[in-house]
Amino acid sequence: MIDQFFKPFFGGIFLENDLNTSSRMLEFVFKMFGEGHAAVPARGMQEIPEMLLQQLSQTEILYNTEVIKVGLKSVSLSNGSDMKADAIVVATDPSTVLPQLNGQVNGYQHVVNMYFSLNQLPFKKPIIALVPDESKFINNFCFMDNTATSYSPNGKHLLSISVNDDNGLSEKGLKTKVIEELMELIPALSSSEITHLKTYYINKALPKIDDFQYHMKASNTKVQEGVYLAGDYLLNGSINAAMLTGRLAAQAVFEDIQGQGFRN
Repeated sequence: MIDQFFKPFFGGIFLENDLNTSSRMLEFVFKMFGEGHAAVPARGMQEIPEMLLQQLSQTEILYNTEVIKVGLKSVSLSNGSDMKADAIVVATDPSTVLPQLNGQVNGYQHVVNMYFSLNQLPFKKPIIALVPDESKFINNFCFMDNTATSYSPNGKHLLSISVNDDNGLSEKGLKTKVIEELMELIPALSSSEITHLKTYYINKALPKIDDFQYHMKASNTKVQEGVYLAGDYLLNGSINAAMLTGRLAAQAVFEDIQGQGFRN
């Protein structure tokens, strides 16, 4: 059970084959799977921020606008302009805009996601197939349209494959190895039936965290006057932690504004 399920399953979640991740993170993830269902948004993960955006009626979003520095109630942009703000929430690695916080993020786990189109569907259940053989590149694979038909509306089948360690292979070399492994795992497949769509190298997929936490005080998101932090690296590597720290940062901003208003 440990070798055939737990190792490949949690290796795929934590994006590392050695399972050096804190056991407390394992307990947290195990609890989440025990209490709820695993799911994907029908129109893709982008729907999560889109859903949040739809609830904002007085918010301006500036796309493709790089921030190079965060100062005292100001944000400097790469185009040379500055923006003034009473409160600034940094929702990324803070060292990129606040050099004094260098080392706040203790590195990242990476993953390679590969997508293929297939004409046939080897199995029709919405499941994740695990590969417990540590000599293989593939950690897990899943036919996404088994879970959400909207992921492949053209009659083809969308296959998602995760690779934790590409061993430095080129994209072409990795694709060749992965297809070979896939045909070994699913003998009914032939290489002519498999069409490579895209490969994503996600170098900052999950933050490496030694001091795993479930929660923190809202006030702990504040690093200096008017500047607050948000991000899963503050607690644990998960969407849960990313959204929780965002809410805590907003709470800290609100509390500070309320306090200033009371004093004035």
